[in-house]
Amino acid sequence: MTRSRVFLDTDVQATRDYLTWMNTNLAVANRVDADIVTKTETVAWFECIATIGDVAHGLSWYYIGCGGCHTKATKGPTSLMCKKCGKTDIVGVAQYLGKTSVYDNDDQASFVLLGDAGHELSGKKAFELVENYFEANENVGDDHLVPVPQDLIDTIGQTRKFIVKVSNNNLTGKTQTLTVT
Repeated sequence: MTRSRVFLDTDVQATRDYLTWMNTNLAVANRVDADIVTKTETVAWFECIATIGDVAHGLSWYYIGCGGCHTKATKGPTSLMCKKCGKTDIVGVAQYLGKTSVYDNDDQASFVLLGDAGHELSGKKAFELVENYFEANENVGDDHLVPVPQDLIDTIGQTRKFIVKVSNNNLTGKTQTLTVT
């Protein structure tokens, strides 16, 4: 079956009627794949060549995410859980969540490193760096703040090409965040 994408205009009465019907027929609505329906459309993109000026220190640079969907895991009574997948016993995997500042000849900006973006910069996956740290420091507890790894610090001073993607949500949303890869 080929998937279709539908864009709804809530200014149209028929659309409002349909959405009201969907809200009263939840069995039908629950069969909709939310990841596809809410997929962000890229309106525009541009390349930005910038130099990495700093990596935030003293903050956690990773989070423990669901091994399947990478959503931040939550602690359950006896195991890790994933709200997105609905699973109550997941395998947690370290994922990048670091902050870096970049600059060019004209301006500066802050980027949050998520998932593969951190891997592309450092050359290593977050779980490898966390695992290596705990293997080298066996005496620290699980709740110990892992310092920013040297692999990320070594990116300071590197000039990279970043691709900035702008979606409709960036133009109409309450926050001004952009996807950068």
